[in-house]
Amino acid sequence: MSVAAAGAAGLISWVGIHVVGGIDLVVGHGQDAQTIAGRVVASAMAAALCGWAVLALIERRIGPGQRALRLWGCISLGTVAVSLVGPLTADAPTSTRWWLVALHTSVAAVFISLMSGRAAPAGRRRRGDR
Repeated sequence: MSVAAAGAAGLISWVGIHVVGGIDLVVGHGQDAQTIAGRVVASAMAAALCGWAVLALIERRIGPGQRALRLWGCISLGTVAVSLVGPLTADAPTSTRWWLVALHTSVAAVFISLMSGRAAPAGRRRRGDR
């Protein structure tokens, strides 16, 4: 569900920016120009699947619970910060770069908040989890 929600967040953000706002998200100039439109949902869902896989690996290694979620949260926030380098350094007008940052952060906010809401049932918590 979190992966689908990340895709939906990307789609809704893109619709708000492009369809409602009338802003074309084009990066590059001339023949190198690329429109971002079709890649939003697929990219959001691919990133969410990777995030989900990282959480699964962490839980497999240290067990499910709050400790795993805290570690995953730190990793995911670091990943979001690194992912913002692309939009912030894109060959595009400043307004386009900020809209791309808005797309990244809206998808990340939805996905991270939904995944962080997961918690192990009380009977499955390990010593050290709070």
